[in-house]
Amino acid sequence: MNQSSSKKLAVLTLMHGVVDTYATLLPHILPQLLIQLGAVSGQNRLAGILMATGNAFNSFSQLITARFADQIRSIHFLTLGVALPAIGISLLGLSPSLPWLISLLAIAGIGGAIFHPAATSQAGRLSGKKRGTGVSIFITGGNIGQAVGPFLIILFLEKLGLDIIWLTILVVPGLLVSIFGGLSLKSVVEEPIQSSSIKLPLWPEIRQQWFPLILLYLMSMLKTVTVIGFVTYLSLLLNKLGYSHTKRSLILAGFTFAGSMGILAGGKLSDILGGNLVLLISLAFSTPLLYLSASSISDSPMVFILLLFAGNFVLASSASVNIVMGQQLLPNHQSIASSFMMGAAWGLAGLFNIPLGGLADEIGQESILRGLSIIPFLAASLLSFLKMPKI
Repeated sequence: MNQSSSKKLAVLTLMHGVVDTYATLLPHILPQLLIQLGAVSGQNRLAGILMATGNAFNSFSQLITARFADQIRSIHFLTLGVALPAIGISLLGLSPSLPWLISLLAIAGIGGAIFHPAATSQAGRLSGKKRGTGVSIFITGGNIGQAVGPFLIILFLEKLGLDIIWLTILVVPGLLVSIFGGLSLKSVVEEPIQSSSIKLPLWPEIRQQWFPLILLYLMSMLKTVTVIGFVTYLSLLLNKLGYSHTKRSLILAGFTFAGSMGILAGGKLSDILGGNLVLLISLAFSTPLLYLSASSISDSPMVFILLLFAGNFVLASSASVNIVMGQQLLPNHQSIASSFMMGAAWGLAGLFNIPLGGLADEIGQESILRGLSIIPFLAASLLSFLKMPKI
């Protein structure tokens, strides 16, 4: 990457951090929203529905927006992608009912769907030969936003004694970043791509690589079930155990921040060791760490936190690997590949939150967390069937 590309990647990474700050605020404010809705029984199931809604609109819409992003080079994929989540999430505190909440989550989710495929593909192009490193930096920016942003918001509200109705003021920074990013990146985003190769249509390219694509998708989706499940039911469990909103949010922030550091480390390692080995380490070794963490949450808080952070560091280390390997399989449709590995995986994983929420109401949140920790180890078995083509 030259200096100009590095600066453009930094702006793109900033935009990703802001988008993901809004996109992941929901689990931090779930207890307050459930109170606002008057939910008494079945809280885990309702929490699962809310989490699934945002993820579904964000994720499945990406398959549509990615197709346009591969065909139309427009800065508006990025500007609207920041603005819509800012608007949707900032208005959650004003929601008088569940339909209103779902509508606002849908707006925010569609915004994320507009942003992620185009932005991830652009990050890969800006990275040159260091695609693994560049994409991991971009994803890390999003994860740092997920970790730091919601925590600072909760801290801000609690220190000033403000109700979640004051979330409305958060629309301002989102709109400002949308404008700044649009002005900074318009020229490079809308610059035509020079390619000497013949572009293969989408479906013939998918048919050539369908089996490794499905395997990569399943691994990405299954580990995402664990991540979303931990964030959702850990938030509710910590609230039940008497943790303050700030302390609960700090633990969730640490969990996500550890994941962001894992993504950065995994991206660099994949450029050295190869994607398959990083995937194996990530999936196989995260399970014991997360399982022991979930088993010690009531008895040893410090052990629980350390193992929790270590587990997500290892699990998240393969996030950029999934995306880069998907882009290698579909070089002519990289936005589609990105949306498949990120969007479609998160969408289906989010929908699993609905039955998981009902199950958590029956068997308890600690048991759900232990069960979720085993999923990555099971997903690792798929690696034995994965054969990547020579690039």
